Amino acid sequence: IALTDTMASSWQQLASPSEQDEPITERSNDITENIDTSSPLGIVRQLRQVDAQIFTGWRDWEGILDDGVLNTADRVTNAVIQFLEDTNNNAVVLSGCGTSGRLAFVIAKTFNRLICQQAKPFYHYIISGGDKTLLKSGESEEDSWSNGVHSLEKITEKAKKVLFIGITCGLSAPFVAAQLDHCLKHPDKYTPVLLGFNLPSMARTTKVQGSDFSFKDVVDNLLEQETKGRAFLLTPIVGPEAIAGSTRLKSGSATKMLLEAILMRAHQRYYRQRNIGVAESLLSYMVVYSHTFLQCKDIATMLELAGHSLSSGGHVYYLGVNTAGILALIDASECPPTFGADYNDVRAFLLGGNAMLGLQQDLTTKDPDLVLGWDHFTSHFLPKLTQQDLVVFVLSRQDVDTKVAAEVSGMCSSICAQKGAILVGAGALPEVDSSMFKCCIRILLPRQVLSSYWSSDLEEEEEAVNCEMAMKWALNAVSTGAHIMKGKVLCNRMVDLQLSNDKLFHRGVKMVEDFGRLSKQEALKCVLSSIYREDNVEASLLVDRVEKHIANAAHKTKVVPLALLISTGRFSIREASTALEQDPVIRSVLARHALH
Repeated sequence: IALTDTMASSWQQLASPSEQDEPITERSNDITENIDTSSPLGIVRQLRQVDAQIFTGWRDWEGILDDGVLNTADRVTNAVIQFLEDTNNNAVVLSGCGTSGRLAFVIAKTFNRLICQQAKPFYHYIISGGDKTLLKSGESEEDSWSNGVHSLEKITEKAKKVLFIGITCGLSAPFVAAQLDHCLKHPDKYTPVLLGFNLPSMARTTKVQGSDFSFKDVVDNLLEQETKGRAFLLTPIVGPEAIAGSTRLKSGSATKMLLEAILMRAHQRYYRQRNIGVAESLLSYMVVYSHTFLQCKDIATMLELAGHSLSSGGHVYYLGVNTAGILALIDASECPPTFGADYNDVRAFLLGGNAMLGLQQDLTTKDPDLVLGWDHFTSHFLPKLTQQDLVVFVLSRQDVDTKVAAEVSGMCSSICAQKGAILVGAGALPEVDSSMFKCCIRILLPRQVLSSYWSSDLEEEEEAVNCEMAMKWALNAVSTGAHIMKGKVLCNRMVDLQLSNDKLFHRGVKMVEDFGRLSKQEALKCVLSSIYREDNVEASLLVDRVEKHIANAAHKTKVVPLALLISTGRFSIREASTALEQDPVIRSVLARHALH
């Protein structure tokens, strides 16, 4: 195999010999085939083009603005309205793994605030792995069928009727499949909704450990019940991700938009007796998208600074306020599983600390890493800041008052006095000395234009979720681009992902298979060689259960990058490790060895 840029670019053409059957969320997006060699501004422009597909659709499949999807969304809205008629005894539960579960938390928190004089929450969230995975990745929990059922039963124990919304972007998470299956078995109590971004026919067919079902079996049952009006499938196609398989990006954004549009319209119709459609809400996000990416150059500048920080061994620290800060927490928590990043590479801290999350348990007693307050940053991180670190203040317009302005000014002064770190801002910064900041992303949303899509009674709430969406786009671009600059992406594949669950393990094997033009068995050998750090893999390992390999891979670094180099036939484990120590950028390693 010729180890050149030609090989890397041709990988895109090799990647899907059976693309027709490959889930869309796992495919390569042709827009970003060479995003790993693009300039910071080029990266942002490509992300902008890929995100446009949320609204324009992808190929000839039904997207979020097509009639079929809008009609289903409207029917789900009507179902929410029925459950709002008795908020004391009914419940709406949003559940997901990883990013989906974190967004479920944010959305439930937002809409519980809209229910006046409610003694207990009406909206509930479930995230696989529990609340700690809101802040620290726990992808292995996604594979547990029994934990999915138990968590749903526990949270709905006292509810008479439950509208359950299971979010799994790739139609693949066993945790969510178990919950949907449980709903189907108890139709008197549960009405299930499946939200994802693959065709139902592309649902995962692998049998789930601990059950006799695959996700596809559950989807087939849901389709049957949908014809009887007992279930809903909301599966618009928004196209492949900018970084293949990284559903925190486009799919995560579409998840937030669709659920907020549905729930906002339900509240507006039930409490205000006004009938504005889901489409209007979705169109407001199109305006937000346009105005967010008008700031491409500023986003690219911050991205480049973040990339230089990570590449030089520094860190990116988000200092956030309220929901904008929570979105920063989510963005930071996604970097380790997506890019194989260290937990401290990208960290987020929240003004007001853990109490601002409103969780029922104190996570910090079990894990000191989960302490989130600005005061913790001041005492533990500020004294160690260097010029290789980047500190990003994350605020929305609604967050800026006199108290917050004083806190930001004080923190800026402390950082400058320390003579460490580069300061930048995302969102609306209060009046502080602008000379302190290297750059600032100021996203000014056209309130007059957006108000034409809002309900007049919910303008404050609708503006808030629109601002959140702008913040998500900006932060995702910065953290994704920074890791691209660090060499964590080859072409548009996240090659340093953690093989922490069944889905990610098979994604890693498939990546090696495509890259090295290998058979599946040969690719598996390369991955196992990397996991167990052995050049010659014992035959018994090839037939061991995947769970064993996942457990062994949990604390290993650079599993996929090593396997990719081994797949070329030019490297032993030791030689591949040495090459990556000298240069972590795989494309550079390939090019350099081609010259020799």
